[in-house]
Amino acid sequence: MRDVHESARGPNPEGGVVEPYFCRSNDGMSRSTLRLRVALLAGLVAALACGPAVPDYTVLETPSGRAVKVEEVLEVPVEGGGSGLLLRYRTDFDLTDVAAVQNEVEDVWRGFRPAVESRGLGTAVILATQPLKTGWEQTSRAYQFVIARGPDGAWTLRQDETRVYWQEAR
Repeated sequence: MRDVHESARGPNPEGGVVEPYFCRSNDGMSRSTLRLRVALLAGLVAALACGPAVPDYTVLETPSGRAVKVEEVLEVPVEGGGSGLLLRYRTDFDLTDVAAVQNEVEDVWRGFRPAVESRGLGTAVILATQPLKTGWEQTSRAYQFVIARGPDGAWTLRQDETRVYWQEAR
């Protein structure tokens, strides 16, 4: 007498065993092939979801040739009325190295100044940010520099508004 599995699986004229009709999908694909395809598709989706993220910055070159990772440029309201242009970028320097960050900001300002002047604005805010990863969350520290045009037309750094602060996770 034949075993149940033997009766369900018939011999294949090309050799091997043929899967019974109830183990096949509508297009004739075996269960093992279907499982393999589903596993590969799930792996591909997971790889794409966990793969390298698209950078959330644009690399711009300063007049001195330094590459700066600009995260955003936008017009913001400023104290006393009016608006100014804000540039937020990622620095590679530690924010505790104030001299290095300030030199970098001066370089960034030389490239950013024409954009501020072309809009007819009298204030620029430059944020040098330093991303900090803490477990799953990401926060950052930022060093803020405010540069304002005086009545004589000269641009000066407003020391009273230069400060370091924390930004929430983005």
